Amino acid sequence: MLGFARPSHTRQQIDLGNLAEAALRIHQRKIESKQIHLVKDLPGHLMAEVHSGEMLQVVSNLVVNALDALPPKGTLCVRIRRRHGKVSLLIADNGHGIPAELAQEIFQPFFTTKEECGTGLGLSVSKKIVERHNGVIRMRSSVRPGKSGTVFSISLPA
Repeated sequence: MLGFARPSHTRQQIDLGNLAEAALRIHQRKIESKQIHLVKDLPGHLMAEVHSGEMLQVVSNLVVNALDALPPKGTLCVRIRRRHGKVSLLIADNGHGIPAELAQEIFQPFFTTKEECGTGLGLSVSKKIVERHNGVIRMRSSVRPGKSGTVFSISLPA
């Protein structure tokens, strides 16, 4: 929380593929215990000027949310692309999805659907960090049976 309250102004050119790999390593034990099928498309040298600790927190938040939503043997996809002068990071899962009536609230502080274990701060803090990096975070989701899942995309200046 101190890092968020007193953000560092030190940004560096960071390889987002390496950063995404680091976030996945943090959650490796849970990925293995749930037997998650991990699909990675992380080409090297897709750089963005970011505060690495803050951006690692964002990616880690999105990965842990996906893992919480996924059933055993579900699929988690992490992909990075360069498009239109921006670098896009995508984190997708085939979990239960987010109902449309909740989609407008997910970035609000203290909003959570994880009654016992959630604080409701992860997505709110993540959105603020991304915006502080002049980026945009978006979400789309489906709760249709057989086609459920959620995709978060982050777009950052390259």
